Amino acid sequence: MEHPILNEAVALSRVFEKTLLQELLREFDDLPELDISQWDSLFARKDYPALERMSHTLKGVAGNLALTAIFKAVKALNDALRHGEDEHSLQTLYNSLKDEIVRFRLFLPTYLNS
Repeated sequence: MEHPILNEAVALSRVFEKTLLQELLREFDDLPELDISQWDSLFARKDYPALERMSHTLKGVAGNLALTAIFKAVKALNDALRHGEDEHSLQTLYNSLKDEIVRFRLFLPTYLNS
């Protein structure tokens, strides 16, 4: 099943079993990098080095799990942080990432029960 949030075919080519993929997605949902309040706090403090590290970590995990939408959003944010984009651009990209995290969390229960 290909979905805008998850490319299941790619993910299963990496982990081989749907039950393992479901477990990994549960664990992904618990990552501190998905804690929106942590992102908000770092943005409020303008801690761009910490934001870059956090976005880099999230990008890697999302990419490995073929979470396409989160990967694209966090990659754009990580690239902007690395290139020193202005605060407005960073906030816009962060808002897109937050939207994708929310969409993932709405998608996850349905996927886990499939």
